[in-house]
Amino acid sequence: MIGVAMDSHEAARPKLRWELDNRRRIPVLRFTGVLDGRSAGALIDAVAKSAGDDPGALIIDLDQLRVADPVALTALLTVSHRAAAWPGCRLAVCVSDPRTAAMLRGIGISRYVALVADHSTAMARLSERGTPPTLRESYPPTLDSLQAVRALVHHACEGWRLAEIADRAQSIVTELVTNAIQHAGTRVDVRLTYSGRALAIAVRDGSPVLPRNGGDEQFGLRLVDGFATRWGADRTADGKIVWASIRLPHARS
Repeated sequence: MIGVAMDSHEAARPKLRWELDNRRRIPVLRFTGVLDGRSAGALIDAVAKSAGDDPGALIIDLDQLRVADPVALTALLTVSHRAAAWPGCRLAVCVSDPRTAAMLRGIGISRYVALVADHSTAMARLSERGTPPTLRESYPPTLDSLQAVRALVHHACEGWRLAEIADRAQSIVTELVTNAIQHAGTRVDVRLTYSGRALAIAVRDGSPVLPRNGGDEQFGLRLVDGFATRWGADRTADGKIVWASIRLPHARS
């Protein structure tokens, strides 16, 4: 996958480029060009799409990226915050420039993802962390699937001893799957991932249209917003993922 974010203020001059290399055991998403306030959103979208393709782990390579605006690095903080809720995708940020690495540490990114200087270290760090417990199923786009989805969540919470959040998790997955069935009309993939600190729920469908407040989904989204610690939606190569994360009451920051 190759992408380009254009700057409309500079005669269609490319500002940010990215390329996903799937030839390695752990895919590498390489960024080149310039990161500033105008291209920060494109960086978030590129990582979201790459992580949404379910690679299990992903290396974000920033070695050839020039940071024109240090504030734009907070886009990576947004990415790192979402990492726990994306469907089981562990992230490592690879940057050898000491100044850029210091800025990333300063905004606290190393609390959420591995921050390393080279690919070999990134591979080692991601491998040693292992894969979090995960359950996944695919369902037809019928309301009859809702009972099976709720049963999947009940089974997961019972097996992972998450009784204190089981009701919230079932309510969230019911709303997300209902929206996918009603508005996408495609098969629905559900993935549950337990990180030890939070339960992540990811619902994937074949429509690129993101849910929005004020639409038909408004009431359901309010419920999701009330029950989830955080939630969001990201486009993928073939549709979208709507995700939610429930932090355990006893989990540390």
